[in-house]
Amino acid sequence: MNIALLSQGLLSMIVALAQILLRSLRVNIHLLECPVVMDIAFMIDVSGSIPWQDIADVKEMMKKVTSRFLISSTETHVSLVSFSQQENMLHSFKDKQTITAIHNTIEHLTHPGGGTNMTAVFGEARDLFSNAKGGRSHVTRVLVLVSDGDYQKHERAVESSQRVKEEEITIITIGVASPSTNEEVLQTIASSKEQFLLFPQVGSAARVNLSSDEITEMICKAARKPEAIVPRVRENSALQGHIIISLLADSELICALKCLNTVSCFSFNYRSNGQTCELNHANKLTSPFDLIWDLDSVYYEMVFTSGKQY
Repeated sequence: MNIALLSQGLLSMIVALAQILLRSLRVNIHLLECPVVMDIAFMIDVSGSIPWQDIADVKEMMKKVTSRFLISSTETHVSLVSFSQQENMLHSFKDKQTITAIHNTIEHLTHPGGGTNMTAVFGEARDLFSNAKGGRSHVTRVLVLVSDGDYQKHERAVESSQRVKEEEITIITIGVASPSTNEEVLQTIASSKEQFLLFPQVGSAARVNLSSDEITEMICKAARKPEAIVPRVRENSALQGHIIISLLADSELICALKCLNTVSCFSFNYRSNGQTCELNHANKLTSPFDLIWDLDSVYYEMVFTSGKQY
């Protein structure tokens, strides 16, 4: 009898420890997801100044980054363009939007070499995001440019990139580190200096993993606008397992302002009894099964707006 009780107690402890471990793993996984709907275009420099090993690492980086978005016909859309002397459309916003289709396209990216014609590239970028090519004007639009910035006509590249930014398309530039890398040009092309990242040199520890985390965060931050609509999504509910911070707030409005001012916050649970504000990194888009019944809570989501009416 005592042995049976001991076995039951041991089993209960093992189950409890397993649940804690799974919960912690799930939180870590979700922290790497971006809970927003976007149009993301990757434009990859495959000219002669980019070594093949860099292209191989960039391909792995793109696979990791795209895996952190919900890609489907109604959610995030991804396109892929390679360029050297001329651009090559590999996957448009009109093509099949599944993670498998995107990864297959990335895998078939080649490295023909040659020079770079950046004026034509940015002209293609503007066309790529148009409604005619499957772009959506009502979602956040991000162009991720991977290049070394080694262009013969820097001024034209900067000028043509400005036209892209004028159409409310965020440009993130990823500099491939090499002796010919022009960081100044790439920082100028980016929508801001904070939206430029230098891809570490070959052989750097955890090169792909660390860069993938940073790039995912940069893309996700682009979805955050100065203003937000905060609909009451569900009464008597809370999103579990994704709390960044829990703090006191006198009202739902104060809680919403705290979420708006926290870069990684995309939803919150508000508990009026204890005036508790729980800020979440995720939302029900990425974590629908984590929205649970909770009599003490109301669940809200941040819907970011640019102020532009469509």
